[in-house]
Amino acid sequence: MIWALFLVLLGVFLLLVSTRAFMGSAIETSLALRISPLIIGVTVVAIGTSLPELVVSFLAAIGNEPGLAIGNIVGSNIVNIFLVFPFSVLLRDLKMGISKTQKNANLLLLVTLVFFLANLLKLNNRMLGILLLILALVFTLMEYRWGVLGRENEDIAYTRKEEKPLDLKTILLLIVSLVGIFCGGGLIVRAVELISELSGYSTTFWGLSLAAIATSMPELMFTIVAGRKAEQKAVTGNVLGSNIYNILLIGGITLLFSSIPKIPNLTWAFFIFSTLSLYGLVQYFKGRIVPKWIAYLFFLYFLVFLYSLKFT
Repeated sequence: MIWALFLVLLGVFLLLVSTRAFMGSAIETSLALRISPLIIGVTVVAIGTSLPELVVSFLAAIGNEPGLAIGNIVGSNIVNIFLVFPFSVLLRDLKMGISKTQKNANLLLLVTLVFFLANLLKLNNRMLGILLLILALVFTLMEYRWGVLGRENEDIAYTRKEEKPLDLKTILLLIVSLVGIFCGGGLIVRAVELISELSGYSTTFWGLSLAAIATSMPELMFTIVAGRKAEQKAVTGNVLGSNIYNILLIGGITLLFSSIPKIPNLTWAFFIFSTLSLYGLVQYFKGRIVPKWIAYLFFLYFLVFLYSLKFT
């Protein structure tokens, strides 16, 4: 058990260090490409910080552990909303966007319902996986298009003021940090497998809890660092984008090799409830600062979610 816990800590450390480096290079990329930090957060950063989920879910799927694979996706989305997002509210006054943020919230709600209904209707996993991957590509292209349009609209002050050239060092740092995130995720996979064997609890349980929290550490680190740098748009975009890519990209790849396992109805209820909570918040506080009490309420929801896992 000590060796397994050491692997978890080592994996999380590698994830955090790599994500810190990735965050800096991603922001530099947004400045060079004159793209809104929200869009960079939703796409580049979201994919990068979701790599641990991809590693865990993919390796679990090909290792015939569908509970860990899908549990990690479902659990990570809940953790991102009820644990990661509240930190951004507490760190600095978080003002909701008025356009792209709402569009992304709409997309997150849509893909969450699609993923849930696919489980309910027991759709063919490979066909569903292909559909999700196609939607992931469409989503990425849409985000880039919105980012380009934003240059001359709501993001004009940011893109004109902050424009910088893109250098080779930034690109190399981006690549190296992605490799670090990938390796950290691999360590966590091995640790979860060991802990499951030693504890007697299913990999579904550990996928929804330990793996979900561990693989969400990059999102948390990005939230803390970006919040201190007043990159609130990137923070919100990262949470929205990570959850969308968890379902479309990671879910799509996972379902090519696995099926959606039996996950308790209570967990699915939290999955839907977490998305609805973030969706309602984004819409209600449009153009306004999110009050601090929302963060404490979300933290409470997170504790209730952890307690509910005893019934899995």
